[in-house]
Amino acid sequence: MHPMEMMVMMKLLPVLCAVVPSVTFWLVEAEVVKVDSFKNTQCKEFFYKDKEPSGIEDSSYTRICQHYRGQAYFASLYDKSRRIPLYSASKFKFSITNEKCKKGKIDSKWKYEPQLADPSKHGDMLDIDDNVKKDTKIKESQPVEIEYYNHTYYNTKYTRVYLTPPEYQTSTCSQSATYTLTNAPPIPADFETTWADIIKGIKMELNESCYLVHGAIPYKEGKWIPDKKHERVAVPELIWMAYCCPGIQKVFLGHSDGEETINFEVANKTLKLKRREVIEILLPELTAILQTNLNFMVGIFKNDCKKSEGWV
Repeated sequence: MHPMEMMVMMKLLPVLCAVVPSVTFWLVEAEVVKVDSFKNTQCKEFFYKDKEPSGIEDSSYTRICQHYRGQAYFASLYDKSRRIPLYSASKFKFSITNEKCKKGKIDSKWKYEPQLADPSKHGDMLDIDDNVKKDTKIKESQPVEIEYYNHTYYNTKYTRVYLTPPEYQTSTCSQSATYTLTNAPPIPADFETTWADIIKGIKMELNESCYLVHGAIPYKEGKWIPDKKHERVAVPELIWMAYCCPGIQKVFLGHSDGEETINFEVANKTLKLKRREVIEILLPELTAILQTNLNFMVGIFKNDCKKSEGWV
């Protein structure tokens, strides 16, 4: 930019801020949220009552507004040390006008978040290519080089699972945005169909007023791909989903990894979860399990998605 043009822009900036502060905000807003809340970001609309899950805090966690071609489509909390998302939050069938995608042509190439490696980078997710897989800084922030389809770990074939699933998005752009590593922890391939059936089954009950949070719970003691020595990406032991809709509040918990039945002592009762099993549970039961496994006092929805709260 010419120096004279820069001077004009600097003089106009205070005026623009006073007249259209929201425009100024989006010009500087980045995909990786550098504060401890989504409250003042574009992504707050993906949470019930604009309130993100509470209590899940750690210095290794990073908030991400999942941007694709200049637009945010959902939000994620990413664990930089384990290199997996802990949750992704969205609205069912979220859509915007004037998207920059051709209808029907989903970009299914896997993507990464450049700002996790270099905060000065642009906020949009980018495709993973061979150069990205060799980049030391990017590899430190995300497991871009890990392939699942032609490898076996712990005598198990793994694949990626979408926390925010493309099936719950309505447009080409919003579906393409789900193909990012910061939305996709690993699960055993033989659990994929079971989880997909749950996603498909509950879809019939959802509508555009629904707020969704899907998450992963890692092993307490840690389980890693490719192995304990290298610790590239953590394997979740459990996968969960929670819905807050008018007249509907449902929670599902899946035993995605491991061979033994898990027993949870919650609210004076025992929940049993067999290998590769998915069960429907109550929201307070999920928060109790999250608190036990993550060591945080957790709240998924504001006031636990009580009907008395009304709807926005």
